[in-house]
Amino acid sequence: LSEDSVKASKYIAMFAKLMRKSLDNSRNEFIVFDQEISTLKLYMELESIRVKNKIIFSFVYDSVLMHNIMIPPMLIQPHIENALKHAFTNFIGDKEREIRVSFALNNKLLSCSVEDNGVGLNKARELKQHNKDHVSAGLDVTKTRLELLCKNLKLALVPKIKIS
Repeated sequence: LSEDSVKASKYIAMFAKLMRKSLDNSRNEFIVFDQEISTLKLYMELESIRVKNKIIFSFVYDSVLMHNIMIPPMLIQPHIENALKHAFTNFIGDKEREIRVSFALNNKLLSCSVEDNGVGLNKARELKQHNKDHVSAGLDVTKTRLELLCKNLKLALVPKIKIS
């Protein structure tokens, strides 16, 4: 981007918009699902530009059901970031990188799945062992946020984060 000032300006403007959205969203314990999707799409667009558009992102959800759902802001982003950082480490070949984020509503419970076509969980763990400087906290932070939310709302739910 440094070679092309127009692209750099666009990237900086998008980044500023993401920061504004994140700050606005962080003022609320819950935001409308559509707001979160909009923020996530902007984040993913920036990441795609950063890696020279070599990532295809997609969202799958029922827009009718999801229009009125409220969710905590920035709850899904750490999982997308993990996919970007770990799934595509040492990704070889011309095959495009893909990340698919799916949401489903069952019995008033919202589930989210982040899938990628990266190197695979075992290979990612193996590569992670070689990088001792990186401390991953995204999943722990998300789990703690969910536990506190359930406690504050007096919900008898146990948040589950499943990695497979």
